[in-house]
Amino acid sequence: MRRGKFKSLIPLLSGVTLVGILARPVSPVIPGVNFLMILSPPGQVKLKRPHWQKYQPTKPGTPLRDADRLLLPKGAKALVLCQNLQEWKVPDGRESIVSEGCPPVSNPRFFEPGEDTVPPRGRNEPTIPYIISPRETKLLPTQSLTLRWNLVEGAENYRVNLVGPGVSWNQETKENQLVYTAEPPLKPGNRYWFTVRTQINKTSSKFEGTPGFTILSEKEVKEILGEVEEIKQKQLSREAQALAIARLYQSNELYNEAIKLLETAIQDGIKSTAIYQLLGEIHQKIGLNRLAREHYLKALKLTKPKADLEGLANIQGGLAITNAIIGYKDDALKYLEYAKASYKKLEQKEAQEKTVGKLEADVIDILGI
Repeated sequence: MRRGKFKSLIPLLSGVTLVGILARPVSPVIPGVNFLMILSPPGQVKLKRPHWQKYQPTKPGTPLRDADRLLLPKGAKALVLCQNLQEWKVPDGRESIVSEGCPPVSNPRFFEPGEDTVPPRGRNEPTIPYIISPRETKLLPTQSLTLRWNLVEGAENYRVNLVGPGVSWNQETKENQLVYTAEPPLKPGNRYWFTVRTQINKTSSKFEGTPGFTILSEKEVKEILGEVEEIKQKQLSREAQALAIARLYQSNELYNEAIKLLETAIQDGIKSTAIYQLLGEIHQKIGLNRLAREHYLKALKLTKPKADLEGLANIQGGLAITNAIIGYKDDALKYLEYAKASYKKLEQKEAQEKTVGKLEADVIDILGI
């Protein structure tokens, strides 16, 4: 009798199990981001995010999210590089929602850095040989690695130490950089750290923490380099290509590679607001706030407020934060007011309260006022 009862329960338990499996929440889709790569004529292609008051002119390199809208007059052109590396030629003569041309995908190749992590608040004091590169980044495997740090005035030599699994290496140099020839080799998947100490005043890079770096695995390298080659095959301008590949590197935390690529573009004569702004954002992300400030200032000089109000507001916000971290109180408060005024022109009231409120709270917190 008891055996019969258990037998009759089997279909019921199986059904419950199946229902339980079907009822499990589906893994959330990683929110990707798309990028506006080509637009013409300048100033005619306009963008409206859900929280903006009205359509605004935009620029190449602008990130686009699913609910954003683009408006092209008849005869205008715009090309978007979608989060899966596909291209979308935006229809002219009408309004389009970004998700129409670039639907969300489960494995986006572009996505924006998370807002849940707070960028390091390193003051980057000139008297400290703080780490410049590689710093809080992933790296492609290499036969040699150039280690760079801040040049300290008066320092005649530096003691450099590199440590990690299977590696304990040190050397002295008079320069503010040193090449490590990968002996012992740096192994994929492992994290490494290097520190620098000066003989003058015994200052050490450790005074501003110990940022590290990680070597990518062979599988990751193959995938990323394949995507880089895919971008290179597209008919993009030199600026658009540099921005697209740098954004791909940024999405994969290859900050060192992104910086080198953008700096090379500048050396080749490609200077734009988008390139300097992205350099500012990446340097701020890894805690190089003095360098971030320099790039934001260069971006600011190239920015035309009427042509890119959002870019102006974001650059001013970046300057407010970086100046506050470095300790330039007056400049921090000045750019905070500039950013508040720009966001007021750009965003709806509810969005202003969130954006400006957070920016103001961060600046006040950093300054301790």
